[in-house]
Amino acid sequence: MTDRDLLQQALDALRQCEFTTPPAQRQIVRNAIVALNERLAQPEPVSHSGIKIWIGNKQVVQKLTQTQLHHAIDPWLLVELTADKCIAALKEKN
Repeated sequence: MTDRDLLQQALDALRQCEFTTPPAQRQIVRNAIVALNERLAQPEPVSHSGIKIWIGNKQVVQKLTQTQLHHAIDPWLLVELTADKCIAALKEKN
């Protein structure tokens, strides 16, 4: 689950309990709803990591987004998937 998914879950939960919250604390819930809406309206930050792999005498660089890294639970699987992408990129160059 991504951070964005968690923010959306929190927003949904706050919306469900907004009107059942005691009036004294209702403004706190509304402020949180506004803050979450504003954050979710912003584009997701994009960051990249790169992996350089030598194949024979050629070096190939494969960039990965933060989301791709986030979903890579097994680091060796990440290296294997990236190696496959690099080999495909090399084949396209030749």
